[in-house]
This record gives sequence, structure tokens and C-alpha cells, in this order.
Amino acid sequence: MDHFGSQLTATEVDLGADVIDAIDAPGAILDPAADGWVPSALQPADRRH
Repeated sequence: MDHFGSQLTATEVDLGADVIDAIDAPGAILDPAADGWVPSALQPADRRH
């Protein structure tokens, strides 16, 4: 329940227009460390045919 309670305050967060625009930008990379990362299940060798 602690985790749930801590998330309730997220409704009070107000993101500015500049932040929303950056998130919605085509090709926006929110986490540069994850750029180019592809889950193993989506790798060609692991996909079902």
C-alpha cells in the first residue's frame, strides 16, 4: 500500500507546455541510455514467423 499511496500525489504534478511538447516531439528520446535498445523478443531471431 505504501507504493500506491506514494503514487496518489502524481495527480498534483503539472507539466509545462515545453515538457509536453518535448515528450510529443517526433523521435523524442526520453531516456538516452535506452536509445536503440530493442527487447530480445523483438529481435529477428526470436520473432515467430
